[in-house]
Amino acid sequence: MSPAKIDAAADHLFKVRTSGEKIAALPDAFRPASLDEAYAIQSRLVAKFPTSSVGWFVALTSPEMQSVHRASGPIYGRILLSNLHRTPGVVVLRHPERPVTVEAEFAFRIGRDLAPGQTYTEAEVAGAIRSVVPMLEFVDSTFEDMTAVDVASLIADNGAEGQIVLGQEVEGLSPANLLTDAARVSLNDAQIAEGHPARVMGGPIRVLTWFVNERTRGGQVVREGEIVGTGNCLQRYCFGRAGDLVHADFGSLGSISATLAA
Repeated sequence: MSPAKIDAAADHLFKVRTSGEKIAALPDAFRPASLDEAYAIQSRLVAKFPTSSVGWFVALTSPEMQSVHRASGPIYGRILLSNLHRTPGVVVLRHPERPVTVEAEFAFRIGRDLAPGQTYTEAEVAGAIRSVVPMLEFVDSTFEDMTAVDVASLIADNGAEGQIVLGQEVEGLSPANLLTDAARVSLNDAQIAEGHPARVMGGPIRVLTWFVNERTRGGQVVREGEIVGTGNCLQRYCFGRAGDLVHADFGSLGSISATLAA
């Protein structure tokens, strides 16, 4: 894909998002043929948004999510400031007539810059964590059915990012403590799913290490202060609608609540 084609694909996605429409798939002319092309489109697309990026989310990190999307590995996208909320959050849905996915994740606040020039170990990455942050994400994809499109198209559309609600940040937690408590998600006071942090590539630190090495291998710096989500730890997609109250209990990390609003 030429730079002009990459920019045209980003323009197309930006116009679709601005219009509020949903599409079945990207037109052939704008569909990336590789992950590198997909991330290049993503970068151009995010640069068009009138909001800043405050971090990253990694997606498709569990065997279940990779199976649903026919993916061979994880992907990532940018967390946008305009999509970020704190518990107890009110999330206004872009398409209140449609359901959104409800995803529970373990996220991290980065405590120092991680620069290119080396392959980081899990211990080195763990040592660069400032805090652990429980996280809920509510995804309403640009695509009519995000499980029906190819992974490269999802990446191009910023990984199908959603509205994010963060819990309280917890400092001084050792990596081993992350593998003790499951996340339990309730909808209108009825539990609908739970997920263990080990579901995401064997643990959130492993996901974070993969992400850091992916970015730094490409010559990019993972910045101090950025938030990085490590993927949905639930074993299946769950869904919420406008009017629902979503609660997630992360055990020793605390809990998150969010109201989905029209």
